[in-house]
Amino acid sequence: MDLQQSLRRADIQASLPAENLRRPLWKAIYRSSPVFVALLMTVANCTMAGSGPAPHHPSSTPWIVHPGDASSSIQQAILLDARFYGVYVTAHIAGATHIAWKDFSRKDEERGMLLAEQELQARLSELGVQKDSLVFVYGGARNGWGEEGRIVWMLREAGIRNSYLVDGGYQSLVPYLETSVGPMKGDLTKKNRSEPSLHPSPAVLGNDTDYADAKMQEGQTVDVPYTISREELGRRFKADDIAILDVREKVEYQGQTPYGESRGGHIPGAKHIYFQDFLDPNGYSLSKAQIRQLLLDHGIREEQRIVPYCTGGVRSAMVTALLRHHGFKASNFAGSMWFWSAGDPDKYPLEKEP
Repeated sequence: MDLQQSLRRADIQASLPAENLRRPLWKAIYRSSPVFVALLMTVANCTMAGSGPAPHHPSSTPWIVHPGDASSSIQQAILLDARFYGVYVTAHIAGATHIAWKDFSRKDEERGMLLAEQELQARLSELGVQKDSLVFVYGGARNGWGEEGRIVWMLREAGIRNSYLVDGGYQSLVPYLETSVGPMKGDLTKKNRSEPSLHPSPAVLGNDTDYADAKMQEGQTVDVPYTISREELGRRFKADDIAILDVREKVEYQGQTPYGESRGGHIPGAKHIYFQDFLDPNGYSLSKAQIRQLLLDHGIREEQRIVPYCTGGVRSAMVTALLRHHGFKASNFAGSMWFWSAGDPDKYPLEKEP
């Protein structure tokens, strides 16, 4: 297990329930030993290196922004880094504000569910995020747990429609924007690039679109809510128009409980596709055609309402965002296995299989 994986696994396990590696600790490390942090940054850059932006495909339901388009509109946007804080301090895009999905989620028996609307809006306001804000969110792509998808899904739930995840994550922005080290945000600075982006935007907005003025038209193709409740899923998980998708690791699907679930197994009838299988080797979203085939290979039809779930609704939110971007009807099960397994086994059954 490399450094990045170790830090992220500690962060997940820290939800059970105490937090680990708190921000003051990292600040103290940085202040006492900036050389150590610089070394960590070198490791992070080596482990997250990619081959640059990959080509993308048009969509009438944009949730994804190409890194080149994000950098072009960055002066009008709020940039959020959704990675684990320990990774943020090793290296982040200068000017990006760190955001942790757990800070916007409930605890105890409703662990993984979003905060009540009023509290959620108050915490977003502390970050300067308002209803009309343009927000770009990046994460670790294949080096993360889908945190960027969770944040964008949360923002959409909160009514911030002009919120997008940056395709390819942190590493995809490095050719366009300067980076910073340590807990301080730094100043947002675009790099001098003589060559234009070689790849089109993944959204129908187009390369010359001002994302701050973009108008979302999701209802034209995706007409299901962003979220499904435990109660509704408990009533309808056997319905033919519902496709339940378990995006955890295979061992979790088979019944292991590494992250504190009350019971092990998977929702009856759920298909298993690991969340990273929706990304290419460099961390960019698969095309719609590739996703359609991936789903068909697992017995999921395009006309079905797809309900991804994971442990606490993070990895599943990433898959929900990718599916909705490409026009699939997808609703995240926010509390996921934490919430489902804590319920009455007669109402919320689980099954195990090899």
